[in-house]
Amino acid sequence: MIDFTFNYMRQELEEQKRLHKKYRKARRRLEKYQGKQLNVSIKKGKPYYYVRRKGMPDVYLGGDENPIVQRIREVRFCDEMLASLESNIEWMECFLESYRAVSLDQVMKRMPKHYCPNHIGAELDLEESDDAKKRYEEMKAHKDTIPDIYPEQLNITAFDGTLVRSRAEALIYIRLWQAGFYVIYEYPIEYERGKFVRSDFLLIHSLTGRIFLWEHLGLWFDSLRQTNYRSEFNYKMDQYGQMGFVPGINLLTSYEVQTGFDMEAIAVDIDNLYNRKDMHSLDTLERKQKEYFKDPRLLIAI
Repeated sequence: MIDFTFNYMRQELEEQKRLHKKYRKARRRLEKYQGKQLNVSIKKGKPYYYVRRKGMPDVYLGGDENPIVQRIREVRFCDEMLASLESNIEWMECFLESYRAVSLDQVMKRMPKHYCPNHIGAELDLEESDDAKKRYEEMKAHKDTIPDIYPEQLNITAFDGTLVRSRAEALIYIRLWQAGFYVIYEYPIEYERGKFVRSDFLLIHSLTGRIFLWEHLGLWFDSLRQTNYRSEFNYKMDQYGQMGFVPGINLLTSYEVQTGFDMEAIAVDIDNLYNRKDMHSLDTLERKQKEYFKDPRLLIAI
């Protein structure tokens, strides 16, 4: 089991608290606009706004440039931001408070001496696979030879320095490592010469060496972008199926819904994946991958 300190999580908690303080201060400056709602009327493709007043006629404000329109928008944004930050802070504090390190040495220290085994590891089949680690290193080196897509969007730094695209992905990334997986972010799986499909996370089980893919669908329920987002993902699913990656078996997904990001539920799914019993279907899919890929170890088709 790979064990990491949670300095990153603590740093992220402090950053969330700093942002909460910042937006709470901004929210106080906008107090008089609290509770005001906008009505919009579109004329010749241009929006015009009215402010709602309970039991009274709406008051016309004008277009986007109107300062009251801008302040009402800012209040709504601050409210949404504060709600998200408060949810994150609550989860992180709970996580850090309840976390117990699971390295062999630390667990042994917590046990009564007369229950501690003389030797631990091989007898319980807990030794990490040398081949799994070697494959991880080979795949990581291969990834480094291929440019990232949209590198300007890689602006969140995970605990080990890996750049990801969102804070949710950074939290999932550290949790996958903590569960015991070797993790590669956006590994380029080549399905045709020079053409790649990139899963959010490629996982290598540290004991069995099994390969899994994990997709975090952060915009799946985004009303503004879900159509194109879902279409692009469905195309990826077609590619995955041809390669031998099947949802629920060796391809896992997580989501962000309108009520927020449920990291606790995702953590349970991660642990279940790592600890679940081997399935015959995984052998079948691995045989399919060996037939599909010219280099099945690096997942290169050509």
